[in-house]
Amino acid sequence: MTFEIAQIIKSKQAYRAQLATRPVAEKLRMLEELRKRALAIAASRRK
Repeated sequence: MTFEIAQIIKSKQAYRAQLATRPVAEKLRMLEELRKRALAIAASRRK
């Protein structure tokens, strides 16, 4: 497996720029979804 670092960085920058244009309410919704996933992962590790 080879990694094209320049392509990865370019892709990350494009994704961040796209996120920056989203409304705050949508960003908060996305953050809440990430929090739910993190809680689910943490709960599954405790079992």
